[in-house]
Parts: sequence; C-alpha cells; structure tokens
Amino acid sequence: MSKRGALKIHSIGGIQVADVTHVLTTLNNTYNSICVYELLLDAALRYERRGLPAFYFGSAAFSFLWESRFGHIRNWPPDPHVLATFIAPRDRLILKSVELHSPGFWEILGSLNPLETIRKWVGDAHERRKDREYREAAERDRLDLENRLLQTNLMSKQIELMKSVGATESDLAPFRNVLLIDPLLKLERLQDRGLIDGTDDIDKDAE
Repeated sequence: MSKRGALKIHSIGGIQVADVTHVLTTLNNTYNSICVYELLLDAALRYERRGLPAFYFGSAAFSFLWESRFGHIRNWPPDPHVLATFIAPRDRLILKSVELHSPGFWEILGSLNPLETIRKWVGDAHERRKDREYREAAERDRLDLENRLLQTNLMSKQIELMKSVGATESDLAPFRNVLLIDPLLKLERLQDRGLIDGTDDIDKDAE
C-alpha cells in the first residue's frame, strides 16, 4: 500500500448522531473499497511482470486473479465487512481529529492513494455544485463520473495494466463499478445532503 497522509473533509455542526455514524461508515467503506481495488490492480501487475499469460486477464473479468487472491468472497457485490478484512492494520482508516462547528471538518488518516481518490472526487463534486446546470447534466451521465477518476493514480495503474496485458474496459468494469464508482457515489450523496462539502489538500507528512 502507498504512503500515508491526512485528509480534511469539510463538514458542519449540529447534525444528528445517526448522520455522524452514517458519514463515518460511508467514509470507511469507501476507503476500504478503493484499497481493495488498488490491491487487485497491484496483484495483477505483479503477476504480469512475472510472466503470467495474458489470457488470465481476458473476458472472464480477472476470474483467475480473483479466485487466487479473493477466492473466499462468494457473493457479489462483496459485503463491506468482508472487504475490510483485506486491509492491513497499518493501512486502516483512522479518525485523526474532528471539529463540528460551522464550518467544521473530519480529518482522516490513511493510505495516500485512496485518500487522493476521495479528495479528487469530493473536490470535483464541490466545484460542480457551483454550476447547477452542469451538475444536473453530469449526474445523468455516468461516463462523466468515471472520467473524474482519470487523473488519479488508480486509473493510471488501470491504464498501465490494460496496455500491458491487453485487458479491456469490460474486463475491469465489474470491479471498477462496485469497488470505485458505487462507493464514491454514496459519498457524493452525503454532499447532496450538505453533510460534507469539499476538502483541503492532503497532508502527506501526517502520521
């Protein structure tokens, strides 16, 4: 897993306890899902560099890799509690500090790449909300949501993998949709409710 950092996500005070629980659970589940997606890509790239035949990465949607590394997951989509078992103790998300006045923030500590993906997604959504017409158009277009990930390290790894082994978008789509897009959309719905609102840059020296 990558280096660690701290991310401040803007929030507000005066919210219900149930909403606090929901925010933290959604952040944790989203982070864990992104971590597992990164683990999957890293494992695939390691296999490819060891000379594993490219056909293992074909239309079976990484079935060989999934069965060898994540084979005890029998249900799809995987349960958040199951995904959490793949996160090493050092890489688990930590709530570093909280301020819940208005404005306030949640500061979370975790692995850098998943935090950067969350920061990019939340930050882009915050900017889009400044233009209601664009936001409504974007929410109708799932491709726009996926394109927002292109500048992240995870998508760079995905593109590298696709080029190196001849995988296609459809090969990775089941994993990308469930482990990246769907969790991030749940996080975005917290923005729709005003429970989170933008981020600061990541503190890459935090521990």
